[in-house]
Amino acid sequence: MSFWDENPAWLGAAVASLHKAEVDHLVAVDGPYALFPGSMHRWQSRLPQLEAIVAAAHAIEIGLTLHVPTGPWMGNEVEKRNFLFDLGRAAVPDMTSEDWFFIIDSDEEVTRGAGTKDVLADAVEDVGYYRLVEQDGTPNAVRGLYRWHPELCLTVTHYGFRHGPGGQLLWDGGGMPAVVVTDNLVLAHHERGSHTARFAAKWDYYRAREETGIERIPVPGDAAHV
Repeated sequence: MSFWDENPAWLGAAVASLHKAEVDHLVAVDGPYALFPGSMHRWQSRLPQLEAIVAAAHAIEIGLTLHVPTGPWMGNEVEKRNFLFDLGRAAVPDMTSEDWFFIIDSDEEVTRGAGTKDVLADAVEDVGYYRLVEQDGTPNAVRGLYRWHPELCLTVTHYGFRHGPGGQLLWDGGGMPAVVVTDNLVLAHHERGSHTARFAAKWDYYRAREETGIERIPVPGDAAHV
C-alpha cells in the first residue's frame, strides 16, 4: 500500500479490510512523488495517519512493515512501487512463487474477498485482476495482483511490470493471460470531491508527469531509444 497524507479514517478502513482477502502481511510506504505539489516542503505523513495504519494492522493481527522516507520519491511512482516490492521481499523472505502481491491504494478498501486465495492457488498466470467499484457504482477491472518473483519490478512506467529490468513484460495492452478474481475480490473507492485541494493536486501531478515525459516509452527514432 502506497500512501501519503491520507485521511486517517480511510487508512484505517483500508488496512482493516485486508482481513477479508486473507492478507498475511502489509507493506505500507509513505511519502509523496517528487512532482506532486508541495512535496519538497513536507514528505512525511502526520502521526495520526501512521497510527491509524499500525492500529488497524494490529487489530486484524497481520504482519506490518511500515516505511517513512527522509525525502520525496524523486523517481515518482516507478521508484516508490519498486521500493514496495523490494521491501516486501525483504520483510517476508520465505515467499515463493505460490505467493502473491496485492496492490491496494490508501483510498480503497476491500468489500469482498472470500475465495480469492483458492482461485490464486489454482492459477497458472502471473497476473490477476480484481474489481474496483467507484462511488457512482462503476466497476473497473484492476490489474493489481502479481505472483511473487525475485525480480518483479517496474520499468519506465507505473504500469510496466516485468520479471526483472530486461525480463518478461507482464502487460501487453490486454492480451496477456491473467487470472480474473473480479467475483471474489472486490474493492470500493473513496472519491475525493472535485472541490478539494488534494483532488486538484492529483491532477497537477498527472499534468507534470505528462509534461516532463518521465514515463514516455521511447520508440524507434527517438534520441533516447536504444
